[in-house]
Amino acid sequence: MGVVEIADRTWRIESLIGPRNLFQYVLAGAAPELGGVPGGACQLDQCRGQQPRVARRNEHPAVALAEARRVAIPDGRVLLLNWAPAELCEAAGYLMALGRLIPPPPPGTPGPFALSDAEALSALFDDAGLDVMAVEDVECVWRYADEPTAVAGLMCSGPVVGVIQHAGEQAVRTATGSFLEPFRTADGGYRITNVFRYVIGTPRT
Repeated sequence: MGVVEIADRTWRIESLIGPRNLFQYVLAGAAPELGGVPGGACQLDQCRGQQPRVARRNEHPAVALAEARRVAIPDGRVLLLNWAPAELCEAAGYLMALGRLIPPPPPGTPGPFALSDAEALSALFDDAGLDVMAVEDVECVWRYADEPTAVAGLMCSGPVVGVIQHAGEQAVRTATGSFLEPFRTADGGYRITNVFRYVIGTPRT
């Protein structure tokens, strides 16, 4: 369990599992192995995608956005959430530390901050047939009560699991602990501040 602060609101995250109608947004076409979203009977008011997942699993993120556009109703909205530039994200150091534990990617492979630039994001939406309505930044603070909670929170994501499979759990645990040291707070917890950039678009008519 962790706490996430976004702007002036705070959520305590205990579980992301719930009934199908729990969430206002759905992820559409985020990865080719998901098989996309069935056509015909399915149309969505709002679609959400998180770029880091798209960029890792789909060499052409515009394809994923085009899938979201396909299932959105004509006046629907498509939202993409992405890291802001690395200098605004304290977690960038963690990604760099993990990167040193695995072989370098093939030349030309986009990194997690490849689409942080507002112009790049706008171009991506344009390629997918979406008109950009807004590009905004939002600060997100990751708070953890203690070191075990922080380590568990950072190590549970899909990309980190992949690094563990290559380098071993102990190597990743050591890198995680070293990364966390500067973010320890006076009460024994941890506070990591990141900025995320989101884009909202609507299907082009």
